[in-house]
This record gives sequence, structure tokens and C-alpha cells, in this order.
Amino acid sequence: MAQIYLFGVPKGFQNSTCDANTADFLAYFYAPRKNEMSLDIQRRGNKMYYSFLVDAKNEHFFSDINGRAGSFLGLSLVLENKYITDKERLKKLFLAVYDQYIKNQIIQEYPNGNRKWLTQDMDAAIKHVANGMQHLINNTPELNIWASLQTLPTIRPQNNQIRR
Repeated sequence: MAQIYLFGVPKGFQNSTCDANTADFLAYFYAPRKNEMSLDIQRRGNKMYYSFLVDAKNEHFFSDINGRAGSFLGLSLVLENKYITDKERLKKLFLAVYDQYIKNQIIQEYPNGNRKWLTQDMDAAIKHVANGMQHLINNTPELNIWASLQTLPTIRPQNNQIRR
């Protein structure tokens, strides 16, 4: 039903295993952002992409595993033919996943506000994060995003004929 991807710059841009179209989409986020944490929602055909992005805090640094600044982390939840109506619940879920399964396990957060990747093994990291997300959804009713799923409306192709 849902696919979850982890991506970012642990040592150069990387993402957890996915198809070429999804990899191209995730690479779109490899650009500077103004917000420390943000939620990006996009539709591509019959898929909805809910992406939680973690960047540097204000003037602080987010570095890769070797200490190179300019890193970030993204976590995308992808649904096919469905969409989530409760965006607040989704934001709370992403924040809980970050706090309980990413912070100080995959990303080190320092008291001075800096962040640093701790691993570059994206496939192992996404297994840990996906299991944690599923645990939160199953065991925390206020984070159960499946309760707000709806069927995605069909997009009809435009008719390019000129009517007279």
C-alpha cells in the first residue's frame, strides 16, 4: 500500500533502494531550503508523495558522515491511488519518527544545533525507520494516518482539440 524512502546527503546524494522515476523525484530535493523541517506534498500521476525534509537549523551546519557541510535528510511516504486528508496527523507522525527513530541514531544532533549523518547505509537505515513508523501507526491512535485515507481522484487527460 505505502512505500517509504530515506534520502539525503550522508556522503554524496543517496537514497534507499527505489525505481529510477522515484530516484529522479527524490533528487529534486537536493537544493537549499529555508526551513529547518518542512513537509512537501506532491502528486505525480496516480501517486502522492509526502516528503519530510530536515535541513540545518538557522546558521548551524548539517554535515555528511565526513563532516562536509550542506547536507540534509528526507523521508518520503508514497501512496498509490490514495491520499491522506489529515495533514496535521501526518506532520505529527513524521516528527515522532524523527525524534524516536532518526535523531541520534541516523542523524546526530549536537547541543550547539549542528547535525551530522552517522551512517551512509541507506537501506539499513530505512528498514529501521520504516519499522519504527509502522510501530507508531499501529500503537499510537493519534498518529494513525491510515484512518484519514481517501481514494485519489482520477486526472482526466486534457482534450487538445479546438471546439468551434
